[in-house]
Amino acid sequence: MTSRWSVGGMAAALVWSLAGGCGGEDGILIEVTRDDSVPASIARLAFHVGVDAVPGYPSRFVDLDPDEEVILDGRDIADDPYRLLIRPREHPGAQLMVAVVAYRRQEVLGFGALDQPVRFVDGEVAMWRIVLTRRLPDGFATSEIGCLIWTNGRGDQVAVGQGADQDCDGWASGDCNDLDPSVNPGAGEICGNAADEDCDGVTDENVDEDGDLVTTCDGDCNDAEPAVNPDATEECDGVDNDCNGLCDEGLDADGDAYTVCGSKLVDGGAFCLFDARLADCDDGAGSINPGAAEVCDGVDNDCDGACDNRDAGLDRDGDGFTACGSLADHCGGPTTTATATRSSAAPASHWIPARRPASSASATAPTTRADRATGKGTASRWWTRSTWRRTRSVPPTPAATRPMIRIRTPARSSASRADWRSPPAT
Repeated sequence: MTSRWSVGGMAAALVWSLAGGCGGEDGILIEVTRDDSVPASIARLAFHVGVDAVPGYPSRFVDLDPDEEVILDGRDIADDPYRLLIRPREHPGAQLMVAVVAYRRQEVLGFGALDQPVRFVDGEVAMWRIVLTRRLPDGFATSEIGCLIWTNGRGDQVAVGQGADQDCDGWASGDCNDLDPSVNPGAGEICGNAADEDCDGVTDENVDEDGDLVTTCDGDCNDAEPAVNPDATEECDGVDNDCNGLCDEGLDADGDAYTVCGSKLVDGGAFCLFDARLADCDDGAGSINPGAAEVCDGVDNDCDGACDNRDAGLDRDGDGFTACGSLADHCGGPTTTATATRSSAAPASHWIPARRPASSASATAPTTRADRATGKGTASRWWTRSTWRRTRSVPPTPAATRPMIRIRTPARSSASRADWRSPPAT
C-alpha cells in the first residue's frame, strides 16, 4: 500500500535537509513503515529499486544498483519509519519501481511496493510511503540471484531483476538478450521475425525438436515439450497447452480467475501463476478462492482449509466462537441455539432453552415456584442455570451430540457478552 505526501510543514524541512546534504534537489523519498500484521522484530529490509529498462515490458524493471539492504538493529519502523532517498543519477527520465521485503533471518515477515511506477520530477523531492503487510501478494517469489516477482492489485505480473537475470526470465547464463524475457535458451523459436529466440545462433529455423510432429513455423509454441502444440487439449496446469495464447482457458467455472488445480489466470489467461497449494476449493462460487478475504459465515472463503479463522480476526476474545455464531477454525454455518433473555428482576435459576423447541407446546417453561422446585412441567428441553439438571428424566444425550447452550450474563454485566458451554450428561 502506498500513498503520496504533500510537501509541507515538518515533512518539508526533513526533505530539504536530506536534499541539501546529498547535493541536489531532485529525488524520490521512500518512507517504509509496517501495519499491525507485521511483527516489530524485523531484522533487515531488502530494497528492490528498478528502472523501466526492459523495452516492451512496462511491468518489468531492472535494479542497476542492487544490494541495498538495511539492518534495523531493533528499530521498530511502526514508531520510527525508515526513509530512503533515491537520486536520478544516469536515469533522470526513467520510471521507478520500489519494492521492500522485510526479513527475520531468512523468514519473510512482510512485503510492500509502490502501486505503480513513479518518475523523477525536476526540482522536486517526491515523497511516497510503503506500508509493509504480512500477507504476501499472489505470485510472490524471489530467485537465488535476487530477482523479485509479484502480482499487483491490477493483476499485472511485476518483476524487478538484477545481476545475471535482469529480465527475470529464470536464465542466469546462456541468455543472449537479458533485457527480453521472451529470449532465452528455453524459449521456442518464432518464424519470420529474424530473431533468435532460443539463443542457438540461428534465426527462424523450422524444426521439430520435441517430436510432436508440429514444427515451430507451424505454431508449436514450446518445441521442448511434446504435450504442447496447437493440436493438444488444454489442461489445468497453468500452461498454454494448445498454443492459442491463453493458459487454462475454459477451466475456471465461476470466473474468479482461480482454478481447481492451483493456477491463477492473469490478464484473462494471457499468462498463469501456478501453485498447487492455492487451488480453488469451490469452483462454483466466485466469492470463494485463495485470494478472497475470510468472512464470518462458517465457510472456508480463502481456501486455506479452515473456516472463520482466528488469525483473520473473527474470534477476537479467543473463546472459540465468532460474532456470527460459528466455531472458530471449524467449518459449518452458525449454530442454531436459542438464547433466553433475562431481566434484572429474573431469579438466578431462570430457565434457558438448550435448543430451539420443535413446537411451543413442548417447550413450555415451568411457571410456578413449585414446578421450578420439583422440576415438573412440560419443559423437557429446558435446563436450570443453577443446577444444570434436566427437568424430566430422559435418556442421556451422548457428549458428542449434546447441544451447546448460550447463557446470557446477568443484567449488570455487558449485554453483548455471553458464555458458551455444553450441559453435562445425566
